Amino acid sequence: MGWRLGFGGAGAPLLLLLLLAGQGAARKPPKRKCPLGCTCTKDTALCEKVKEIPRDLPQNLHYLSLIRSGFTEILEGSFQQFPQSDLFASPSHFSLITYNSLELISDDAFAGLVHLKYLFIEQNRLEVISKNAFRGLKSLLHLNLANNNLQTLPRHLFRGLDALTLVDLRGNAFHCDCKLKWLVEWLSQTNILVEPVECRSPAELNRTSLSELRPGDSTASPQNLSCLILSRNSPSL
Repeated sequence: MGWRLGFGGAGAPLLLLLLLAGQGAARKPPKRKCPLGCTCTKDTALCEKVKEIPRDLPQNLHYLSLIRSGFTEILEGSFQQFPQSDLFASPSHFSLITYNSLELISDDAFAGLVHLKYLFIEQNRLEVISKNAFRGLKSLLHLNLANNNLQTLPRHLFRGLDALTLVDLRGNAFHCDCKLKWLVEWLSQTNILVEPVECRSPAELNRTSLSELRPGDSTASPQNLSCLILSRNSPSL
């Protein structure tokens, strides 16, 4: 009788709490499986020959590599299926996007990756980067855009990347007209380490380093970057 009274008094609430705790544990979301086309470990994912940026990548990734894949665009919010605390939330955060068919990066393509520190987008067919493509990457230290097909970059592309210490733009096909005047000015003023960047065109500036150009100078010399001079090579200007 004493056991029954004890169970009916204090024991019932205790049993109920235990049951509820068990139900809560059972409702924990399952761990994400490694997407098709990817090889995953506890904190890395290597995805090769995928047709789109994979969904449901493992949580708490430190490293993500997308190699020899078929997607041509990284659109707005491509990585926003993850809570901000899940993706690249550790001390090391690295993303490699290389040897792909990538041609375009839209505004806010990397939105939500506030902890991302290293972003390598190289050896692609990349031609167009929207002005706000990297918006929100406030922890980004290194940005590598080397060996793509970039001919120009939009003004203020690096605005808001306050932690940035290194940019690599080598191996692109930059057309050094007035659209790149902002970049020449930025290179002369920034404290960020920028690997040497060369013009590919127009012909008189081929293989000329952007650091040798002087924006706003109207004298007739191939080493001067001015709208007056380069308009002869760009009839639309």
